[in-house]
Amino acid sequence: MTEKELKKLSRRELVELLLYLRKELDEVKLENERLKTQATERDGNIDRILKTVEKMNGQLSRLARTQNGEAAESKPNAEPRNNKRKNNKRRAQNVGRQEDTTA
Repeated sequence: MTEKELKKLSRRELVELLLYLRKELDEVKLENERLKTQATERDGNIDRILKTVEKMNGQLSRLARTQNGEAAESKPNAEPRNNKRKNNKRRAQNVGRQEDTTA
């Protein structure tokens, strides 16, 4: 509405316009408060989700370290078995050689 149009309005029309604008302003304020509340709740939810993710990440890290520790412990046990097999082969070959030299 232009300034000329406002000047042409009667006092009653101006009061009605002010009342309408006040009602609209109150509705906008209520909507703003509602949205702020929702944003605060969402922030709280996001914080809880982030804490849960951090906790799960810590648990996964501990699990990975535990599994890596078990894998490291099992490797030394596996190596002697391989060495034993190699040693047994060598012994068998040596025994065969000894028999050849004694015969």
